[in-house]
Amino acid sequence: MVLDHAGAFTKLINGLMLRIEAESLPQAERERMWQEAIMCNWQGDLRLLPWVHIRSTCLATPCTREMLGRLHACKAVDDAYVLQTAARERWPELLQSKYADELAAAAAREDAVWLLEDLICARKAVRPSAWLAGIAAQHGNLDAVRFLHSLTPAETWCKTVLDGAAASGNLDLVVWLATNRREGFSHAAMAAAAQNGHLHVVQWLHDNRDDGCSPFAMSWAAQGGHVHVLEWFTLHASPVTTGSALADEFDGHEFVRYRRSNIEACSPLTISAVARNGHVAVLEFLRARFPRCFVELPQDAFNEVADVLVLTWLHAHGLIVEPESLLERLVDRGDAACIRWLCTTFSLRITQSLFDKACGRNELRLARWMLEAGCVRLTEQRVAAAVASRNVGLLAVFFAHSNTLLALAYRQAVDCGVADVVEWMEFRYSRGVAQLALSFDV
Repeated sequence: MVLDHAGAFTKLINGLMLRIEAESLPQAERERMWQEAIMCNWQGDLRLLPWVHIRSTCLATPCTREMLGRLHACKAVDDAYVLQTAARERWPELLQSKYADELAAAAAREDAVWLLEDLICARKAVRPSAWLAGIAAQHGNLDAVRFLHSLTPAETWCKTVLDGAAASGNLDLVVWLATNRREGFSHAAMAAAAQNGHLHVVQWLHDNRDDGCSPFAMSWAAQGGHVHVLEWFTLHASPVTTGSALADEFDGHEFVRYRRSNIEACSPLTISAVARNGHVAVLEFLRARFPRCFVELPQDAFNEVADVLVLTWLHAHGLIVEPESLLERLVDRGDAACIRWLCTTFSLRITQSLFDKACGRNELRLARWMLEAGCVRLTEQRVAAAVASRNVGLLAVFFAHSNTLLALAYRQAVDCGVADVVEWMEFRYSRGVAQLALSFDV
């Protein structure tokens, strides 16, 4: 049947999946179901979908006014997102809100100057403030910043407003603020730009300002995976004698020419964060530039890594010293690919307790792999726990591996009155689990 290979959303609306099955899916798959409903402007009852509070990434695709209103009605999105979308799309009928400040924030975020003008000048519901300017600057919205500046040009803004502009990467906004505002940037501005990979902003601040640079600029750039920014900082670091008064009395200003930023870039915390974020190219750069910093790393420095490419790189350089501890952490995160790699590379054994942990955390793919690999055995207690928690996704994994406990699970679901699990088993296993239960010695 064609629909056998369809996605979860298609199966659900065509009666090939029960809602209890959809509820047991991982968060990402449940979000994907909502995304598909939004993309096709599905006119069915949204309450049929497994409830999830939709993140903004799910609504990156076009969303109609009517669909946005329905999403808000079933509490899948909050007021702030409705206001933000309505401000961006110019949907005034969805802008009815008693929270004028939230509405103004949405307007600043979406560069909706028309709405800011209505709120501030016409309705006088809010007043222009550095807070709104900060929101607009963080999102690189030059028009909104200009408008707010024109209303109260004498008002003092925090330097964080200008720093936020640097972080946004909008160089036109950075130049305009530097020209028209007197507050100046803080030493965090260059670091904020570096963190987001905006080298053009870093270079402009370096050439045109003397506000200083945070010592964490390179560390933040490294954690963001921006090798080109790291290369620029190392090329522009003026030599300063180690232990000199100039180096020891660093006060955040640029006269040290990023030397302290180089030091922070190779700290154990930075290297650990770079590995955790999966940036192999940055690890290569740091090891070539600061080889000594990889010698005295703490044993648990890479316990948060969940990327096979990073693990392969670390193993090639002899940096995985506690694979058993790392295995425990990987099971907590349910990363089947990394666990397979680790077990194969270091000949580690999957224990029953690790399997129980994976099941308890509803890591379906990981539990399936453990069973298929023959690492563990399926116990009556584990099946009973899945029935009691109404976890039909986990039960499906168990029964795909072996149906020897199917009758026991059905009998327990009936005896405990877990009606939706009984319904699911009768729906999913069409041969008739009631008769099957009688055939087993339970």
